[in-house]
Amino acid sequence: MGTFRFDGNKSVDDNLDSFFEHLKGVNAEFSAILREEIGTMIPLPEGQRRTTARTAFSTAVARKLDGEKGSAAEAKS
Repeated sequence: MGTFRFDGNKSVDDNLDSFFEHLKGVNAEFSAILREEIGTMIPLPEGQRRTTARTAFSTAVARKLDGEKGSAAEAKS
């Protein structure tokens, strides 16, 4: 599988869709998990909320990779 590059002429949403499609060819399950949870990070908040959003995203992704249920929104609360 080739290297993925974001296209500066595309919107963030279009680039994310392209990225997830590319990743799907490498690992479909991981692509689906990231796609499901990315809403927590986009748009990425500023300040402490940024750290909170990243932590919630990472926690939710890790849980799903470990087979647990729950979303980043639940991890934030």
